[in-house]
Amino acid sequence: MKSYNTKIIKNAFKRMVEEHGPEVFDVAGEPETLVDYLPDDAKYNVVRMAFRMGCYRRLQELKKQYGRFELAQNPLNTELKSFGITIEAAETAAEVTVMAAEAAGLTAKSAGEEQIMQEAGRFRLSETPKTVFFGTYPQSSTGERAPIEWRIIGREGNKVWLTSEYALDFKPFTTAVTNNWAVCTLRQWLNDAFINNAFTNEQQNRLLTIQESIKNWRETEEDPEYLTLEYKVSLPGLSNIDQLFTTDKDRIATVTDYAEALADKSYENIALKNQIAKWWIANNGNIEDSAYVVSFNGEIEEFLWGNEYRFVRPLVLVALDNDEIEELDKKTQKAEQMRKEAERLRKEAALLREQREAEARKVFITVAGRTVTFGIWKYKANGEKANIEWQVLKTDGNKALIVSKQGLDCIRFNLKRNKKVAWEDSSLREWLNDTFYNEAFTDEQKKRIKSSTVRSDGNGSKKVPETETTDNVFVLSVSEVKEFFNKQEERTYTMTEYVESIFAKTNSTEFRCWLRTPGKTSYFVETLYVDGHIFEAYQTAEGSGCVAVRPAMWIELDAEEIDNINRSIRENEEKEAREKEEHDRMIAEAKSTVKLTGDTVIFGAYPKGPDNVEAPVEWQILKRDGNKALLLSKFALFKKKYQSKAGGVTWDCCSLRTWLNGSFIKNSFSKDGRARILETEVLPDTDSNPTVDERINAGEKTVDKIFLLSFSEVCEFFPEIEARGCLNFKGRDVGWLTRTPGVRRYIQFGKLVELKECVLYSNGVAVEAKDEHEIRPAMWITLDGN
Repeated sequence: MKSYNTKIIKNAFKRMVEEHGPEVFDVAGEPETLVDYLPDDAKYNVVRMAFRMGCYRRLQELKKQYGRFELAQNPLNTELKSFGITIEAAETAAEVTVMAAEAAGLTAKSAGEEQIMQEAGRFRLSETPKTVFFGTYPQSSTGERAPIEWRIIGREGNKVWLTSEYALDFKPFTTAVTNNWAVCTLRQWLNDAFINNAFTNEQQNRLLTIQESIKNWRETEEDPEYLTLEYKVSLPGLSNIDQLFTTDKDRIATVTDYAEALADKSYENIALKNQIAKWWIANNGNIEDSAYVVSFNGEIEEFLWGNEYRFVRPLVLVALDNDEIEELDKKTQKAEQMRKEAERLRKEAALLREQREAEARKVFITVAGRTVTFGIWKYKANGEKANIEWQVLKTDGNKALIVSKQGLDCIRFNLKRNKKVAWEDSSLREWLNDTFYNEAFTDEQKKRIKSSTVRSDGNGSKKVPETETTDNVFVLSVSEVKEFFNKQEERTYTMTEYVESIFAKTNSTEFRCWLRTPGKTSYFVETLYVDGHIFEAYQTAEGSGCVAVRPAMWIELDAEEIDNINRSIRENEEKEAREKEEHDRMIAEAKSTVKLTGDTVIFGAYPKGPDNVEAPVEWQILKRDGNKALLLSKFALFKKKYQSKAGGVTWDCCSLRTWLNGSFIKNSFSKDGRARILETEVLPDTDSNPTVDERINAGEKTVDKIFLLSFSEVCEFFPEIEARGCLNFKGRDVGWLTRTPGVRRYIQFGKLVELKECVLYSNGVAVEAKDEHEIRPAMWITLDGN
């Protein structure tokens, strides 16, 4: 909520200087904050400040720069002898506290607080003619005061009706025997505790007396039927609320942090929902002990228990002076001019929007390569429509299967609760073949759309069997996505601005669209993420979150359009063939030759990425010996189990060694390339084992072409642990496996219950050999022939 700003505090100080102040003020606070909050036209003696390194030095800089600060001789213990102020810095706003001290017969506390409250709470218009600031009241969750913002809800000549813009407090309607407005405790509180807390005496003098005629709550015959009551603070009532608030929406109110903090958790969703408050109005109900409140939607409802707590929005009547009337009139006229201008611009924008949408409607169908422009749908965040672009997936005679290039809308797969996954019964299918079909296309365009038999896979259970439907519009299945988009990178797509705005409103961060293939269980369905990976999602109305739709359909095209598409498909296939040929040549070269650049070697190839496309392997030179070099892969190439069979965890008997010197070397290098790799005597690591005190079996020596570094070798080549990390193909920083065996101790209730043989990671941590781990192969090669 709002807090005191520098202007308010400076003005308060200026008035204190004019009315009470000595020539020099004693002040206490942070040097940086003192500069911000103290007026320039006064001198200050800093008698106390937070004891932090640099404060004294900074104060001397301020003195030199501004010439208005002096440091007291004994700053931490000096008692204030004159008018004093404390200013303490906070992260978001300055908290102002007035210290007690004597000055010209007045205490600084009473005079200072009066000045600050008077300045902060003085009547002033806001930037618009809709609200004013008047008085102060606790508004932060910790009770810090701030000027009250009031909404102008009525004007009678020089008088204005004001109700607080926010609900300020949390009170019962009454705690007395009767809940009649005339004698209820809420009216008494407003005209006693609240008025004295919110307004100074001078400010209270500006409040006009409110007269209200109230039905007599006494039942004696000698009393009149109605009583006239007079007070200065009220609430909107049934008699005037329709005049004060023209619509239900105008009555909706949010709360201050202070009022929200007063609301006990037991009132959650009863008195407060999403910061919207239920607040009292000045009328008791028709039923005994009842009263009226404004509900969350702005409607008036009768509440049965007036002794329960709800929020309070006070109502006051204030007379304006001539200057204020003139200022209000000017701002009202300016606001009206701005409103008219905004309305004119809105109409112009609406007209332009209609013209653009009409132009989009004129586009019957266009074909450019494999892109088809056909139909219109919401595109801009404001819902403005534009032409839909479709991607051609395949052709069949004079027909083409197309899918939208972008996510076009956000729709639930099923609106029915606890509905099992089935494309034929889904709400999404109904929406696509009704709402979308009828709104996106003209009658002439619909003639181009061909109904098709849509086969939907089951999930292997009787609950979700395979189905066939006849649809004009549908969404793709998992098998179709994989058929038409071979690589994950080809499956990427974007969302329209309209869909992005929906995602933003729902705070959804998972950008994806529906597929029609069911998931592994009866309530899940597969989705395609914008990065191209496929993952299932809970599909019922209450669980699916925000998921987009990329419609697909078969359309009929003329011969020229089909030729255009087929020509583009052939050109694309030829391009892909050339790229594949070039890629295969590059891989063949990498598998047979060694390219040396500084301390990096390009040699061999291995599949990487989500599509497992072969790519050249980069190696880091760890050591040279004449024309030989010890290489370690620069990146973690893959994840593998160290031991996938029964047996020990030593290098000589592990399954990873067999695979590296079998399938890996065969597939990653050509015959000529394998000839460059030297057979190496790989010794067991008996020098280091950071996981146990005793020496353990390290296995037998082997002769290998491909191997893992031992932990001792890792420590030799990477003395610093921070240098041992590397990236995997996903770009993540990972640790990696060594060939050194280790153990893990499993302790229960302080006793060793198991000692399991493991393998060491590059950071010395023992890990399970049967689990998959990041692998960086090593090898010795000859550098001759480059």
